[in-house]
Amino acid sequence: MKGLIFTSLCGFVEEKFGLIYWDKLIRETAPGSEGIYTASKTYDDAEIFSYIDYISKDKNIPVPDLLQNFGKYLFSELYDFHKTLMKNYNLFDDFIMAINDVIHFEVRKLWDNTVLPTLEAKHVDDRKIEILYRSERKLCFLAIGLIEGAAKEYNVTVKIKHPCCMHQGKDHCLIEIYKHML
Repeated sequence: MKGLIFTSLCGFVEEKFGLIYWDKLIRETAPGSEGIYTASKTYDDAEIFSYIDYISKDKNIPVPDLLQNFGKYLFSELYDFHKTLMKNYNLFDDFIMAINDVIHFEVRKLWDNTVLPTLEAKHVDDRKIEILYRSERKLCFLAIGLIEGAAKEYNVTVKIKHPCCMHQGKDHCLIEIYKHML
């Protein structure tokens, strides 16, 4: 996983629990990287899963909730980091529809060896978008948080349903986005 995700997790942990907690997290989980990350470098996925597992147990926060909250935070970090790319999308729908074929394509050009999920988005109607999510990492709850972060950035109110999940033995997740009309 790219270091940008790890540096963003560090910011998230520091914001939510404090800098001392980040230090404790590194001490307790003893990652191979020693908790030192560079945005463009690739690190072992096991480190982030170890961090999430530790925080979940230590703070009594269910992993799905923790990942979803981190996803909301992460969206703003990714948005700021990729501002040049993001300026091409003025509408929430346009952004969501472009994630897999355009945005992930551009991210792969920027960073070698980037492993990204597959997100096949389609408009069901003007109020609903469905996304088929597939990933070996099974970070669907993080993806939901990222979508919520995008909705906030684009000033769109959404309700998200997750009726089909890889964590229940399926080969994909179905994420349904319902946009509220104001």
